[in-house]
Amino acid sequence: MNIKRYRKRVFISNMIFPILYVILSSTAMVFYAGGTYVNPNTQGYSFWSNFLSDLGRTKGYSGKINIVSCVLFTIMYSTFGFLLIPFFIVLPHFFDENEAERRICITGSIFGIATAISYIGVAFTPWDLYFLAHGAFGVISSLTLLIALILYSIVLVHNKIYPNKYAFILLTLEVILVISIILPLINVSMDTGEGLIITVTIQKILTYFSLVFMFIHSYGAWKQEKLL
Repeated sequence: MNIKRYRKRVFISNMIFPILYVILSSTAMVFYAGGTYVNPNTQGYSFWSNFLSDLGRTKGYSGKINIVSCVLFTIMYSTFGFLLIPFFIVLPHFFDENEAERRICITGSIFGIATAISYIGVAFTPWDLYFLAHGAFGVISSLTLLIALILYSIVLVHNKIYPNKYAFILLTLEVILVISIILPLINVSMDTGEGLIITVTIQKILTYFSLVFMFIHSYGAWKQEKLL
């Protein structure tokens, strides 16, 4: 396969996926079996009180079987991971002209691929069955993604060819990601309704901004590929 054509397909796939993610997650929310961390008696899915990982539970907090949502969650998060792997593999080629930048990008991509693998781990470890594994994959994905974003933002800020505006998108995502990592460390408890809403809201903002980031950067990479 022509490598240039392959890279374009990778970028186009990553531009399409955010739309697929929204469709799958919205459908999974419709079929969610009910209940939240603090109230198992709530009906259906509460956007501000249910984590996205609740969709991947085999049973809702209500105790009811949650198979449809679980399957959709597994599909969307595993697909997320599988699409990010080739994305991070091909991305460093834009920075081949500067050896230092290339090495930083390759390192960033290694952490990016670790993030992708962690997303796949999240997908296949429902947290009502594998709480520790699911939580570990979640923490690893946050930390490795943060490192990958920092490394790539350093390169994008200094690179004279790749548009710098994409660096600011990365920096915004980094700030949101840092907030999501810090929240558990400052005793924002999920045992209260208010604490749960704060934590869930930050997770939702992080997830959907990540999808926006995925689309914009894939589009930008696709445009740059056309110029080469």
